[in-house]
This record gives sequence, C-alpha cells and structure tokens, in this order.
Amino acid sequence: MEKWWNKAQKVGLVAIIALIPTQLGRHWWPEWSLVSGIPVDYLSPTLYLLDIVWLVWLVTRVAGGEIQKLKISKWWVVMALVNILAAQNRWAAVEGWARWIEWWTVIGAVAANKEWVKKNLVRIIPLWILIEAGLSLAQVVGGGSVGGVFWLLGERRFSLNSIGAALWSVEGAEWVRAAGTFSHPNSLAGFTLLVAGWWWTIKSNWGKTRIGRVVGWATILGAGMIIVLSASRTVWVLTVAGALMIGRQFGGWRQKVGMGLLGAGLVVVLLGVIGREYRLSSFVSGWDGAGVQKRIVLLEQAGKMIKTNPLLGIGLNNWFNEQAKSEVRNAGWRQPVHNVVALWWAETGLMGMLVAGWTLKNWIKNRGGRAWLVMIFIIGLTGMVDHYWLTLPQNRWLWGVILAIM
Repeated sequence: MEKWWNKAQKVGLVAIIALIPTQLGRHWWPEWSLVSGIPVDYLSPTLYLLDIVWLVWLVTRVAGGEIQKLKISKWWVVMALVNILAAQNRWAAVEGWARWIEWWTVIGAVAANKEWVKKNLVRIIPLWILIEAGLSLAQVVGGGSVGGVFWLLGERRFSLNSIGAALWSVEGAEWVRAAGTFSHPNSLAGFTLLVAGWWWTIKSNWGKTRIGRVVGWATILGAGMIIVLSASRTVWVLTVAGALMIGRQFGGWRQKVGMGLLGAGLVVVLLGVIGREYRLSSFVSGWDGAGVQKRIVLLEQAGKMIKTNPLLGIGLNNWFNEQAKSEVRNAGWRQPVHNVVALWWAETGLMGMLVAGWTLKNWIKNRGGRAWLVMIFIIGLTGMVDHYWLTLPQNRWLWGVILAIM
C-alpha cells in the first residue's frame, strides 16, 4: 500500500503544475526593491499561491525521507554564492536564486516521475488553454480586464485608457491586447505557443477516442485564438510557419482544412492590421513604434554591463540597479534587455554562461529527439526578442516542466 506522503507528494506536484498559469500573490516592497525611489515589481519579493503549495509539497518530501533526492549541481550552488557576493543589490540576488532553487526541486521531481506527470499534464493543458482563451476574448471585446474570479487567478487590472496598457491597431481602431492571467501579452503568447507545440507532439495520446479528438482540437484552436488576440508578432510568424510545416504531414482532408483555417485566420489578421500604408519597420518593431530602438538601446546597456563585470556578472535580479546608472529616457525604457542570452550573461557573467551551456549540453545529450529540439527552437527564437522565459515565473515554470518530461 502506498504511503500517505508518497500520495501527498504526487498530489502536490500536480497542484503545482496546475497553478503554473496563475500569479495570485502578495507583494512586499522593502527598500532594496526600489530603484531611484520607484517600486519595481521585478525586484519585489512575492509569495505566490504556487509557493505555498510548493512549501506543503516540500514538507511531504521531508516527511517521506526524500529530501536527499533534491539534488542540485554543485556548480550551480558555487555560481549562485559567488554571484550573490558580487551583486550590488544582494537581497535581490538572494531572492532571485531562491526562485531558481524552488524551480530545480520541482523540475527534478518531474524528471523522476515523467510518465505520471505527462499523463496528468495532458488533462490539465486543455483547462489552461480554454480558460485563457475565454478570458482573452472577454478582455479584447470588453476593452480591459474582466476581474472577479479571474483576479484570483492573477489577472491584472487594465483598460484601454490605462497608462502603459498593451494595445494594437486594426484598421485605425485601437484594441487592448489579450494578456489573460499573465503580466504581458507577449508572455501569454510565448507560453501558449510552447504549450501548443508540446501538445501537438503528444497528439497520439488524445487522438484515440472521439472525445479525445474533440478536446485535442478545441485545445489547438483555443491556443490559436489566444495567439491571435495577444498580438505578439514574433509568435504570429512562428505559428504560421509551424502550421505550414505541420500541414504537410496530414493525410486526411479534415485535418488539412483545420490547420488551413488556422493559418488562413492568422494571415487575414496580419493583412488587416498591416494594410497598404503600413510600414514594414513598424511590424518588425512591434506595436510600439520605438520598439526596435528600445531593444537596441537595451542591448547596448547589456553590453556595457558585460564589459564592466565580464566574469561574475552584475548579480541575478540586479539589472534595474545597474540600469539606473545609465541615462533612461522615460519609464517605458526601464525594463530588462529583450534577449535572454544578453540578460543571463549580464547578470551571471561568463561563469553563468558556461554553467548554463554545460547543463543544456547534458540535457540535449541525455534526452534529444526532434520534439525536444522544437521546444528549444521556440524558446530560443522568442527569447531573442523578449525576456519573459527568464524573468516571469509562469513561463519559466512551463519550459522547465516540459523539457524535464521530454
């Protein structure tokens, strides 16, 4: 008979995974979370609902005598300690590395229970997608956040007139971009694309029954709607390219029609948004006309930080403290560099690049496979133009869980 703590560990692990898209949490604002007197949520220590579940789950592991299985590479431990000591804002670095330790403990458990986690994730993902799709549609149609129960899932309050609200323009009319329960539409779009990509690779698990096929296609189409409404152009392009590649594998006319409609829908949206008078440079730079310029400036700032602290980095979560030393034109430019490689290199230095590269090499060697490389491809390309795979917990949890079970 299975002991109670083993059952509790499994239940807790599923609960952690189920809560990945949520961000209900309590923020604190100590002095070290302020930059030039301005509170920065990137630095704010936060207790999320997921963290509470993680703590309960950790207790069950300790009770079951499995704490010794929560192994973390000594090189990561050494790097974290050195990086904290080298940081200007050490408390921010401590909080950042604590997040990675939490992440590692769960990812290790997922890797050790891959088939069991995969079986449950197949049931959880449709709920994620359908809830986010419904919420996204309501946000765009209603011109802002929905509130109510969705606030408990982490939806942030915003409207068409909110300062800094993410908007997009269709035939001259402005609309809010769907963010779901995420901090930003780009984060939601990247999350959804990765989920949809993985979901497609395991389609044999949901295509055996009629109900499974209905749920499977509802998940894919719901993901497509989220991607359209989030208006992330990088993800749009990757989705169209992916749909075209997948479409070549279909033998049945129904499947070809389904993927054709999804691809055609995205193309129609692109053409409607771009219009005859639209500049290609505006498309590349995102809905913000200064998007490309911002990214260039942020990359230049990252380059200066790397030159100043090439070996050990400026310290995890210390980007804003270092950026405050540079001239920043306005509040909209106070954000991490939109490139995960540049951000990781700036904050952890050459040591961080070597340790991360060594870990990634071992992952590819031990797991490999076409589907695994597709996931890396999605994360890599979107990570070249944004930072959410490193900075936002929902995206970080997702790629960790998916890569661990693959």
